[in-house]
Amino acid sequence: MDDLHEEIFHAFGRHEEHLYSFYLPQPEARGRDRLRDAEEYSHPMAATGSGLDDDIGGGDARKARLQSLRLRAGQRFEYLFDFGDSWWHDILVEEVRPAGGDSSFLGVVEKRGRAPRQYPEELDE
Repeated sequence: MDDLHEEIFHAFGRHEEHLYSFYLPQPEARGRDRLRDAEEYSHPMAATGSGLDDDIGGGDARKARLQSLRLRAGQRFEYLFDFGDSWWHDILVEEVRPAGGDSSFLGVVEKRGRAPRQYPEELDE
């Protein structure tokens, strides 16, 4: 999951690291409460047992492997980057390939429009 974070981080042209979490809600979950019981995988410094407040995050994203999450095509999950500015992303699983072969591909397959600046108040250089 940490590698997926890195792909998104670079796709959006971000330059300053922050804490992040991925949320995998239950398929039947709806509305504002859908993230309450979702599986959560967080930046290593925010993961439970990291020495920070244990209520901040869930499992360590460095240790979570995509193949162990049993993702399926068409599934959506959410990614929160920067707990202060709260950049939310909706992730859609396009395809799941079995291990082996060219299964090493991980990345953003489509971007729409221009990515917003990490800090909107930044002036153009």
